[in-house]
Amino acid sequence: MLINDRLCQAYGASWGFKVPGSERGKLLFKLADLIEQHGDELAALDALNVGQPFNMVKNFMVSTALSQLRFYAGHAGKVTGQTVESNENKFTYTRREPYGVVGQIVPWNGPLVSCFKFFSSTGKEILTMTG
Repeated sequence: MLINDRLCQAYGASWGFKVPGSERGKLLFKLADLIEQHGDELAALDALNVGQPFNMVKNFMVSTALSQLRFYAGHAGKVTGQTVESNENKFTYTRREPYGVVGQIVPWNGPLVSCFKFFSSTGKEILTMTG
């Protein structure tokens, strides 16, 4: 699938305002569970890809990716804006909105960790390319 096709598919996906933060959190927790379930396979692929020892990838890279992902999953339903009184007749408010689709080029020596490093619970679908 070409990157442009993937971008178009991701842009049309239901995420962001269409999916409440609590639901995004559930989906991220499910992704973390799947990564944990297939941790050995992902560690083997990552070790082959980057040339690092399997145990280092499994014990550091996979566990770090899991902790980052679970952190953002727990935070997804807690992102709120603020309401501030601008003057006596007016209020100003901020609203945290998902960015939508973003692209990311990550370093070759740690794609699993880097993929989730910039992942935000405000709702981004990340398309990752390793160099």
